[in-house]
Amino acid sequence: MGLSLKWLLAAQRYERSNQASKVISTQFLRFAAVGAAGFFVDAATLSVLLATGVNVYISRIFSFLCAVTFTWLYNRRYTFLSAAACRPSVGEWGRFTLVSSSGGAVNMVLYVILVSWGDPFAQFPILALAIGSAAGLCLNFLGSRLFVFNRKKSRCTNN
Repeated sequence: MGLSLKWLLAAQRYERSNQASKVISTQFLRFAAVGAAGFFVDAATLSVLLATGVNVYISRIFSFLCAVTFTWLYNRRYTFLSAAACRPSVGEWGRFTLVSSSGGAVNMVLYVILVSWGDPFAQFPILALAIGSAAGLCLNFLGSRLFVFNRKKSRCTNN
């Protein structure tokens, strides 16, 4: 009897961890898709602002903020479903912006290091961009999951 109970408990733990893995995988894919859409928001906003004569750096700041706001809204609605139960807050947006900025910084630092390192990255900087982007994506996902949209640490008091 004791052995079968151990097997049952082990099977339940496995099932829970398997379900958690599926949730995380689904969240990561949704997060990446929202991020890709956010890139287009960023690029479109930047293009419009530049076409209207706004300074290249000012345009970039505004396009980044538009992309961050877009991805925050869509991630809270489609990626991290528990966040959708709460009304959006300035604090949550601020945490998301901080996490996104951190991921962007890691992306840029890796890009600079790899391109400075030499070939093949100096010859093909897109490789450095891809590695930096992947690292930034992972950091942003973990930060969003643990720091911004963490259900256990939810600051949702406005249901």
